[in-house]
Amino acid sequence: MNRNRNEAYVGIDVGTSSVKVGLLAGDSYHVVTRPAGLVVSRAGGAEQDARGLWATVAGAIREVVHAAGDDVHVRAVGLSGHSPSLVAAGPSGDPLTPVITWMDRRPLLDGRGNPAPLDGSADYRAQGPSFEATAQWLASLRALQAESGWVLLQPKDFIALRLTGRACIDSSSASCFSWYDPARGWDVRGGHDVAAFLPSVVHPWEACGTVTHEAARETGLPAGIPVAPGGIDAVMEALGAGILGPGAACDATGTSTCVSLVCPAEEGQGSCMCHVAPGRFLRVAPVSYTGGSLKWALSVLFPAEASATHDWRELVTEAVAASRPGASGLLFIPHLVGQRSPKANPHARGAFVGLEPKHTRADMLRAVLEGCSYAVRESLEAMSCHQMTAEMRAVGSGARHDPWLQIKADVLGIPYKGMSITEGAVLGAIVLAGHCCGDFASLEEATRRLVSWRRVFDPCDDVRRVYDVMYEAYREASIGLERAQEVLTGTRTDACWEEAPAPETGPGLQAHALMRDTEDETCQETSS
Repeated sequence: MNRNRNEAYVGIDVGTSSVKVGLLAGDSYHVVTRPAGLVVSRAGGAEQDARGLWATVAGAIREVVHAAGDDVHVRAVGLSGHSPSLVAAGPSGDPLTPVITWMDRRPLLDGRGNPAPLDGSADYRAQGPSFEATAQWLASLRALQAESGWVLLQPKDFIALRLTGRACIDSSSASCFSWYDPARGWDVRGGHDVAAFLPSVVHPWEACGTVTHEAARETGLPAGIPVAPGGIDAVMEALGAGILGPGAACDATGTSTCVSLVCPAEEGQGSCMCHVAPGRFLRVAPVSYTGGSLKWALSVLFPAEASATHDWRELVTEAVAASRPGASGLLFIPHLVGQRSPKANPHARGAFVGLEPKHTRADMLRAVLEGCSYAVRESLEAMSCHQMTAEMRAVGSGARHDPWLQIKADVLGIPYKGMSITEGAVLGAIVLAGHCCGDFASLEEATRRLVSWRRVFDPCDDVRRVYDVMYEAYREASIGLERAQEVLTGTRTDACWEEAPAPETGPGLQAHALMRDTEDETCQETSS
């Protein structure tokens, strides 16, 4: 893999539920996973404590560097992180707010605390989680209006600030803002009071700075080594799976799933985001709430077994084996925290459909895995790339579950490759680190030397026919559930609904409040 076993690269992935720090030296790979401290409130908040996040990252870096030994020299660091999530940091690098994650619903609410209507307006709140909605919400906070010189950063860019002392954002992430033009830079129009708080832009593969002496003391990294800013975790996972050209797509499943593939050259930046590789563009479809649904289902259906271990692979394998493909006619809709693709609908919610007394908890768990797979297929088809994709490469914690990879292969009718290193975003950050410090002449060389797969899961035609029928039922059920949820939340926008004004109180609003009240206040990850 690496040209010198004494030369190492560190990759950092700041996730929604966990922080992962990996170190690659020669053929030796070591990764540390720590809870990211996600706190979910009944008011719709989903935050991370920024100070605690830095302490967690610094501690994980110290651990992997210490485990590598004194004879290993770290050459560079690369970064990855969840989005669209933002934190406000002051001139000294201290956080002024928590990290407002992509799961946070408060930026999507109107002035009365009600969901913004999905009416196709230019209001960013009405379009689901976005950088713009969160940036505007943070800029409106009274506490920040009294401050000066602060800057809006992604979580991984906040870590870069603590490592290097420089505030910046990578050009790949910036391309996700409607306010950014690769040729002109930031172009904030329409009276939005956030232009002064947006950071400078650097390319993902270039150094955003070097590790300061203070950061070196806190982390154990050598002072002066370059830090590559990297990109959004979904894009970094694609790089970690070796997705640099057409034909292969990446399935990155953690809390949610991101499906990503390189856009044809003729499409360019018109409908795609900038890749973290020079001159390439990537189409990404985020699918909520796949790994989160699995974690929830295990905690509810198998509470004793799931709490007894951090490794759920055997539990999932046994449950899938106890139920036939199609889960005895049971469907699961995985949008427990909203839908992000093929269309954004933050008010969407999940459900079991077709539940009967005959169904076992094994059927229900299989239905969860299958429903998440149907959602992936739906998103890939909406990208108009299903027939163009010859293989899927799987990374993330979901890629550790072989039965799930086989289900996905059967549902999509495409071979699935389980990658050797499942922490795709960490490996992508390592790839960029190696290129950033000059040890690899190109990202093609780096991925050729560092990226591999452990097993291929080929689709079964007989099972695929079963799933084709279930998939059509899934799509119909999703439409019906969306309409029901609109009634429950009071977010319908058709003419019949708009004839009568929404009441100040009533069954819809009361049900919405009740559902908020039943949410957990804290959410801690158990890796699966």
